[in-house]
Amino acid sequence: MPIYTFVGSVDTIVDPASTKNFVNALQNRNDNVTLIMLEGATHFDVPALAYLSDTYGLINWLIDA
Repeated sequence: MPIYTFVGSVDTIVDPASTKNFVNALQNRNDNVTLIMLEGATHFDVPALAYLSDTYGLINWLIDA
């Protein structure tokens, strides 16, 4: 199953380093894991940048999954 993980590079609520470690651990079990680091984004910026962006096609991915 594909997994997308989004984190802001300046997130102070979800540590970006913890997210990287989590993704690395997941990749040992599932190589279809994608980490998208949103440069300059805070925790509260991530939802709009991820869900509303045509760049990632996240809404279509969620519908097709």
